[in-house]
Amino acid sequence: TFANLLIISDCNPKFNHQSFFTQAGLSNRSCADGRSVSSVLEQGCSGFTQAEELKLFLQSFSSGARKLTEADTKDLLRTGDQDGDSKIGMEEFCSLMKRSEEV
Repeated sequence: TFANLLIISDCNPKFNHQSFFTQAGLSNRSCADGRSVSSVLEQGCSGFTQAEELKLFLQSFSSGARKLTEADTKDLLRTGDQDGDSKIGMEEFCSLMKRSEEV
């Protein structure tokens, strides 16, 4: 269930962004919706989501959610960062959501 994606457990130790986007209903959303979600995630009004903000990704959906591990954060950043600038821009976030549809 969606709530199980927000906690860490022995059976769910690794965050899977594709499953999360699908179960959260984000995988088939418009790019405008993706921009809205991205703007909530990035806290510095820079237009980009950086590693420290990604660690708190799940807490953007529920305040009691777990922080992403260092490995999960690096994996999500590596997957979403298309231009190699070590952050995820709004368009990159939209692309990440769209690619989740394909899985």
